[in-house]
Amino acid sequence: MTDADGVPSGWVVGVGVSADADSTEVQDLIRAALGMAGAHADHVRAVATIETRVNHPALHALPWPVVGCGAEALATVSVPVPSRRVAQAVGTASVAEAAALLVAGDGAWLAVSKQRSRHATVAVASTPRDQTSRDDMTVNSTKDADDHD
Repeated sequence: MTDADGVPSGWVVGVGVSADADSTEVQDLIRAALGMAGAHADHVRAVATIETRVNHPALHALPWPVVGCGAEALATVSVPVPSRRVAQAVGTASVAEAAALLVAGDGAWLAVSKQRSRHATVAVASTPRDQTSRDDMTVNSTKDADDHD
């Protein structure tokens, strides 16, 4: 999916998963987050995660391309809900939010900040071209910053 300038458009779902995450848990969390964003699954252009989780089975079960981002690149992205525990474990304070923003590109904003389940976190990013009738809306995340991101 591209806009008139040939630039990829569509929603980007950032996902952080622990080793124990399963596909149903991740799919349910994504479905809920897309609903909060008012986004349809057909308009998702990619799932973004940390490069060390690109081959996680729960992500391979998703119908979208999975893009891996290096921890160093993710660590440069400013996010509303960073996690010290995640930073200690993987070298960046955010996976879901940072990956979604990084892959969505310049001008991206979080339509849904970090949402979590037991073994996964999800955030949804958009760019101005995806924002039809919305003003900079962000759906509040869970407030526990020390989670699976």
